[in-house]
Amino acid sequence: MEDVPLSNPPDNQCVEVSITKDAVGLRDSRNPDGFVLVFDHGEWEAFVGGVANGSFRLPSPS
Repeated sequence: MEDVPLSNPPDNQCVEVSITKDAVGLRDSRNPDGFVLVFDHGEWEAFVGGVANGSFRLPSPS
């Protein structure tokens, strides 16, 4: 399992990703008892691909 925390100073808003052979878990590391989003590897790869190709960019303000 690989945990990758990503912080956003100065608030230290953290996302923790846990990759196992069966699934990928995503949670707020500042709330370890909170909800965990769980994806299979295909779903995770689709999400990461969408991020890489800009599918989730917010529209420019007019």
